Parts: sequence; C-alpha cells; structure tokens
Amino acid sequence: MLKLATIFTDHMVLQANKPIKIFGSGEGSATIEFLGKTYEAYGIGESWCIAIDAMPYGGPYEMSFESEGTKITLCDIYVGEVWVASGQSNMEMPLFRVDGGLTEARLAENSLIRFFTVPKQFKRGLAMKGTHFYEMDCIDTPWRLCTEESALGVSAIGYTALKEIQERLGCAVGLIECNWGGRRIEPFIDKKYFYDYDFLRPQIEEYNEMLAELDTEAYEERIAEHIKIREREMEKHLDALQMVRERGVCPAVWIPEFNVHIPELPRGPYSLDAPGTLFDSMVSKIIPYGIQGILWYQGESNNTENYAKKYLVFTKCMRESFENEELSFYAVELAPFDYNGIDDEFVTDPNNWAFRREQQMLATKVDKRSHLVTTQHLGDEFDIHPRAKIELGHRMALKMLKHTYGFDIIGDQPTYKKATFEQNRVTVELDNAQGLYTQYWWVFKMYVADEAGNMERAEVEIMDDSRLILKCKMKKPTAVRFAFHSHYNGMAPFNLAGLPLSPFRTDGYDELLKEIEDFAKNELN
Repeated sequence: MLKLATIFTDHMVLQANKPIKIFGSGEGSATIEFLGKTYEAYGIGESWCIAIDAMPYGGPYEMSFESEGTKITLCDIYVGEVWVASGQSNMEMPLFRVDGGLTEARLAENSLIRFFTVPKQFKRGLAMKGTHFYEMDCIDTPWRLCTEESALGVSAIGYTALKEIQERLGCAVGLIECNWGGRRIEPFIDKKYFYDYDFLRPQIEEYNEMLAELDTEAYEERIAEHIKIREREMEKHLDALQMVRERGVCPAVWIPEFNVHIPELPRGPYSLDAPGTLFDSMVSKIIPYGIQGILWYQGESNNTENYAKKYLVFTKCMRESFENEELSFYAVELAPFDYNGIDDEFVTDPNNWAFRREQQMLATKVDKRSHLVTTQHLGDEFDIHPRAKIELGHRMALKMLKHTYGFDIIGDQPTYKKATFEQNRVTVELDNAQGLYTQYWWVFKMYVADEAGNMERAEVEIMDDSRLILKCKMKKPTAVRFAFHSHYNGMAPFNLAGLPLSPFRTDGYDELLKEIEDFAKNELN
C-alpha cells in the first residue's frame, strides 16, 4: 500500500508553473485525481514519486488519493508560491519574540497564507519534545492557515517576507519551516556530497570511523535516556508566548525562569552537527516537494574556514535534491553583534564575523541564483538574536520581488565594486547606489590603510550614485575597509530604497573572489 508524505494535507500550497511532485512511501499502486485528471503511481521500494502537470495560480481545489481500497480526499488546496525558510535560530525566531510582532500578528489573518513546519527530529520519525524560543512537540503536523495564533509561532522573517509577496502577487503562498537553532551548515548537506570535496572529506571520514567503533546498543540506550531527560525537563518549561503577552516585552532566548537543562546528544549517528544529520532527519521529509526557493539564515555556528565553499555545496545539494536547477536562495548576512567584545575596525582574527560575512558575500556573488540580504543597522551589539526581524523580512521581500518575480524596483543594497588608489585619495565605486545619501556624516566611518597595515579614518564625500571619494593624509593608501568588524558602531550610506551599504574590505578581496569563482567553475559543475 502506498502512503502520501506527511507534507500532503488539507490547506497545502503547491508550487505554480512547475511540475508538481507527489511522493510518499510504501509498495504497490495508487490513483491520484486532481483537476479532472487521473494519475497512476507505483512503488516498488521504500519510496515513490510521480510528477503531475504544472498548474497556474488558483484554488481552492481538492485532490483524491486511493491505494488498495483506502481513499483520502485533501481539501482547500491552492496553487501558488512556496518557499522554505531554513537555517538556525535567527531564522527560527518566531513573530511573538520580535519587535512589533504582537501587533503584526493581530493583523495576520489571511486564508491565502499557509504554514507547514518540519518537526525538529535528530532521528527521522522520532516523536519528542523540544525547545529553543518556545516549547514544541516535534511531531508531524498538517498545513495551517494564517491566523493570529498560527502566525505568532512561525519564523518572523519568513512570515514578513511571504506576507509581502502575497500582497504584491495576489496568489496563495506557502511557508515551509525547516530550522534548528545553533546548528552548523554541514548537517543540512546530504552525506554523499562530503566524499566529493577535499575540504569536506575529513569530516565524513572521521564520522565513519566513529560509527565503526560505536557500541550501537549502548548508544541507543543513551539516546533513550536523553529523551527521558528531555521530556522531564520540558515539564518545567513555561509558556513563553503567554509570558510575552502578560509582560508586554520580548524576553531573551534563554530565560532563567525556564530552568530547562537538556544535555548534549551523545556523540553518534544522531549528533546534530554531524554530516548530513538534519538532511536525513528533516530536509528529506519534504524532498522533492515543489518550491520556488530557500530563505537561508545560518552561519553563526560555523567558523570562517571554507564557509563560502560549504554554502555553494549546500545550494548544489538542495537544487539536485529538489530536482530544480533554477532554485533561488536568499541568504541573510550575519547581523551586527559584538562577537569578540572588541571594537576593532581593522580586525585580523579570521573568525571574526566580518570575515564570515565576507564569505557569505563571496558565495552569493559567485552563485548568480543566490542573493545576500544585508542586516546592517538591524543588529544588536549585545544580543546574537536581534529583534528587528520585520524590517529584515521586508528587505528580503524586496530582493525576492526584484530577482525572482521581476518587479522593477530597487531591491538590492549598495555593494562594493572596485577601488582606485591615488596619492592621499581613493575612489570607491559601488553597485546599487541609486540616490546614495547619509544623514550623519560624523558617524560615517571608512578607513584606509597602507602596505604596512597602518590605518586612518578617511574623509568621505559622495560624488554621485556610484562613487565615494575618500581623502586621507596617507600618501599611498592601499586598502579600504567599511564596517568590517563584528558590530559597526557608525552610520552607513543608504540608497533610495533605504538599504544600507554592505560591509566590505578591498585587501584580499580580489584573490578570495577568484578562489571561490575557480572552485565553483572547476568543482561544482
């Protein structure tokens, strides 16, 4: 008997204008009826999948599925735009925990916005409880209509971006959440890709060696004990949403009153940062559901080393897994945060967030179907989870409308293009700088440096919509840096869309860009 995957429920949104993949598990045959057409599905292994005709926007529709005399009918189905919101805690951060979230939720009711959440599971199919921003049962649940209550618990960035897409396009939109706070990028990548790249292979080899030496029976006993502890600790957990409503404030992620102490998972096949773990337990549950693209906010838990290459392998994995080479990615730049506790404009520590942002920028510049959403002026110097997520969702929507949906708008923030060095002077050319302006010149900080690394702040003048002139006392400046540290404590210039200039440095930029371009050209294709 064939069964449908858990993502196929009432109220689901199917991706428009692309073949619609229907899939599930089991062996046997099934009949699917949708919009007056009948399709036959056959399963001879653990899984099955068929593609049905692409459809334009529309709904509500019904779909029937019958296998070996068992028939189900799915109702209130729309064909529209479907996006996955994935990454770690800043993407996961729900609407009720951000600035303006409670007010936004009161206006959220919209039957053309629907949500689906992939349950947090370190082992596929394992029902358990979990928490990060709030308590949750990590079990399969159906698609949900957008109401005040449902909106409060979904990704604030994902909701805000998709709400704007729905308003501009007028069609149904579906948001699929697939997040786990504190996780590296490696567990989101299918294990098979780790064998293909020299910089990833040591991780899978170490993982396989660990499995070979593992006492499986003892490990499963430790996992069972971990689940008991998790369930017991969850009983102490307070209702975070209720607390926010009562107090009228958004508390920090970890609240002493919660008193929840869940130990780390024992090291083994379910380790949350092991290669492919979350791909196996979570991402695979929605593959190959039809989607337009992925909204991605991750990077805090990785270091800088090879992050751009890992991101490019991740996008390759997702495009091949979802069987869609045109899959779009909208990645979020790491938000300003005083990571090192040092206000250093000319950082040298390669694991400073400035270098991680640079890796994000390089990867999204090389991958033409990836776009980087800036977080400048939306961070919090003392909180790794800044609460200005509604504005960040708007910035993401601008990019989506421009690049995926073809709207003639300013959707990109100003970015560095090139620099020309002269005596006592540097000309910096920018992209996407229409109407460039800044309000407070005295806190607009750009720095120049010489070959010896000596640095001084430059006097900056906006020449036109693409050029900045930096004047300095230094006779032979060789490098420029702007906002290139963990938390930039100054003003940025903005373009006409109100989007600020992204951080950049010129020293080492060309060499790094060529390295990532060569990797993409020679090893990804």
